[in-house]
Amino acid sequence: MTSDFFFEITPQEQERQILLANKYRSVGLLKDAVSLKEYVCLAPCKVADIKKENIDIWIERSFGLHAGFTDLNYADAGGDILEDAASVIHASHIVMKMEHFSLEELHLLKPNQIIVSSIEMMQISHEYLTVLKEKNITAFAINFIENLDGNSVLHDILYREENKMTVIKALGNFLTPILLTLLGSGHLRNTIQTNPALFQSLYCYQGAITRKEISEKTGFPWTDFLSLFWN
Repeated sequence: MTSDFFFEITPQEQERQILLANKYRSVGLLKDAVSLKEYVCLAPCKVADIKKENIDIWIERSFGLHAGFTDLNYADAGGDILEDAASVIHASHIVMKMEHFSLEELHLLKPNQIIVSSIEMMQISHEYLTVLKEKNITAFAINFIENLDGNSVLHDILYREENKMTVIKALGNFLTPILLTLLGSGHLRNTIQTNPALFQSLYCYQGAITRKEISEKTGFPWTDFLSLFWN
């Protein structure tokens, strides 16, 4: 199903080699608001797939309840359930959620972490970007990733499917390769350079804002990512 929306980021064989070579990396999953209806970024089956490769997955309590998945479902899949967002963030190298990070969550981040989420321009403020800069955060917006027709992959998944489980499966197929690629990154800059999806979705690289439209909205300085990555 993913191929209808998107291109493969890395071949399956390479994903496995990446995971085996980086088995001490970890990812944290944070709860989303009720506004996201019945969807989660990763169902228990996707957590199990990642866990098989010795990746630690830390999950905020009640993460999947709105989608019909209990904490026990995720624990049985190999996830470790933690009480709150602060605990998940503290334990993780990469932190993911479907909606944007709140300012409170940003302040909980550790220096040099990677965050993956969606983001809307109206949600971005000068304070938001200041926290990213001060903490040297690298941030990706999954709704910025486009398919070959120029449409948002995330939008197509969320709004072109009617069956809840079909949507959740498509989300997992879309987001899991992104996570695996980041988890296996021995050199983040090179990984972003060679993966169109990551390049499209990047809006902050180690604290530097890389999208002009964000700078124009907030007045926050930005760095052209072409010069940042190829000079």
